[in-house]
Amino acid sequence: MTASTSLVAAVCALTFVHFASAQMRGPLVPLYAVAHGVTATGVGFIVAAHMALAGVASIPLGRASDVWGRRILLVSGMAISAVTSLHLPVVESGVGLGVIYGLAGLGVAAFTPSAMSLVGDAARPRAAGRAYAWYATAHYGAIGVGPFLGGLSAEWWGYRRAFVASAVGAAIAFALGLAIPVRPARAASAARGTFRKVRANPTVWAGWIVAASGLLTQGVVFTFFPLLGDARGLSPAAIGLVFLVLGIANTAARVPAGWLIDRTQRSAPYAVGGCSQAASRLRYCLTSPRPARYSQ
Repeated sequence: MTASTSLVAAVCALTFVHFASAQMRGPLVPLYAVAHGVTATGVGFIVAAHMALAGVASIPLGRASDVWGRRILLVSGMAISAVTSLHLPVVESGVGLGVIYGLAGLGVAAFTPSAMSLVGDAARPRAAGRAYAWYATAHYGAIGVGPFLGGLSAEWWGYRRAFVASAVGAAIAFALGLAIPVRPARAASAARGTFRKVRANPTVWAGWIVAASGLLTQGVVFTFFPLLGDARGLSPAAIGLVFLVLGIANTAARVPAGWLIDRTQRSAPYAVGGCSQAASRLRYCLTSPRPARYSQ
């Protein structure tokens, strides 16, 4: 195994463990909030705080990883995930949950740009698609496995202990991050563009817009599907199982898609096609009858 392959494998392993632990909270935070009297609108604000902070902080923390090094941001992100998971069981109000879960978004913002940058540093020429496909497989596989584990934990032990289990998993990822060497496999290119040049690149803007469009669907599903499932009598474990199936289906397409992108050297058709398919599924969900509990 080459140094580049080893680095990609290490980053993918850390990504899977970290996000599986962090995503245990995904379906539980909305259910926990509603169980303590928070409205559906309040749940939306709680999850929005998490995703907004994760998005807004990603650019400055990504820049910080260029200046301070990938490892410190990678490890810090996992530490933040562990600490915020430990604090979730001690708050019950919508505001408190919004603050804690919002701060958890900083963990995502610190970890993700550094992890993706390490994959980019390690990727061999004309093989970046496959490298990022393996990263995305680990990431989205964890997004499927994490909610399933969270649902099972909540059903067996209750919400508070499930949050503690999430913290334990993130702490394990933190320990692995300290133990596993994640230094770049090769020196970074001296021809790195400044952020001003990157910002002026229309291709980058296209990628940002497509990514934001795709994540809109993810945000809606992760926020309100647990409430929909709860209103229709699904247990936390059953809700987690639905997310597991979603994650498996999502993950199964990652490596073939990466191979196709490398093969054709074209990414736009696949990005637009994926967003179009997601939009059609979201439209179906929006036109289905709403449970009476959340119809007001």
